[in-house]
Amino acid sequence: MKRIAATLSLGLALLLLTACAVDARRALTAQPMSPDEAFASLGHGDEPPDAAMKKAIFNASYEEVFRAASASTSQAQFEIGREDKHHGLILAKRYVKYQGITVSWGTESTSFTYFYAIRLKELGAKSTEVTISAKKQVQSCVLYDLDKIGPAMRLLSPPTDQVEKDNEYCRRLLAGMWSMDSETELSQFMIFVRNNLLAAGVM
Repeated sequence: MKRIAATLSLGLALLLLTACAVDARRALTAQPMSPDEAFASLGHGDEPPDAAMKKAIFNASYEEVFRAASASTSQAQFEIGREDKHHGLILAKRYVKYQGITVSWGTESTSFTYFYAIRLKELGAKSTEVTISAKKQVQSCVLYDLDKIGPAMRLLSPPTDQVEKDNEYCRRLLAGMWSMDSETELSQFMIFVRNNLLAAGVM
C-alpha cells in the first residue's frame, strides 16, 4: 500500500508540474511573408552569411544561365514568386510541414516556410555568376513566461538565461531569419543549374 501511495503521490506531483509548464507556455503565430517581403532588405545592408548561401560561376551566357536557373527552381520543388530577368533575380519559397525546433525544453513540432533568392550577374559573354541564399520563417512558436513558472517547476526547468535565449530564437524565427541549415538544398540547386546547362549543350 505504501508503494502504491508513493507512486500515486509522484504521479500527482508530475501532473501538477506539467500543468505549471503548460500555464507558462504562450504560443505565437507568425504573419506569413511573401518571398518579396522576406528579401526586401537584400542588397541594402542585409547580406546572407556564408552558411545561408551558395555561389558559383558558369561558363555560359547570361540568357542561358537564367533559363537554366528558372528551370532548376521548379526542379528543386520551389514555388516561384517572382522572376525578373532584367535585374537578374528569381524569388521562390517552399513549405515544410511538421519540422521540429529543438530548444532546452525539448522539441516543438511546427511548420516552416523557406524562402530563396537567386541572383544572377553577367561577368562576360560566356561567364555568369549565380548566388542563391535562403531564409526561413516558422508558422508558430512557443514562448515560455518565466514569471509563470512556479518554484517547483523551476527545479526541473533549464537555466533562466537558456530559456531567454530560446524565447529570442523563437521571436527571430517568427520574424524570418537566415537559414543556416540549407546547405544541402542550395548545393543541389547549383547541381540542377549545371546539369541543365550541360543538357542544353551550352557548357
